[in-house]
Amino acid sequence: MIAAALLLAQVAAPAVLRVRVEVEGERCSMIVAGKPVDLLDAVALNDALAGIDPKVTEAVIAGRAATPYRCVGGIVYALQMRGFTRVAYVGEEASPRPAR
Repeated sequence: MIAAALLLAQVAAPAVLRVRVEVEGERCSMIVAGKPVDLLDAVALNDALAGIDPKVTEAVIAGRAATPYRCVGGIVYALQMRGFTRVAYVGEEASPRPAR
């Protein structure tokens, strides 16, 4: 009975798109399915998100805690325009530098 409930919970869990935000200088990019997409390239951004199953309506953005909001906001906006209804951001701290 418990195994059936666990199996049902796994099947019922919605799929979540996982993306990563990268910043190089002043340029922001989103990593989708391992491929970088420049946020200023509307065609590439649309193409990258067009391949996502329309049933997927939740996304998680991962990036450094110090990522500029304009980069995160650009990704949130792009995802919302594609119909995503829930978008979360997970900030990651940079690895501590080894002591000298």
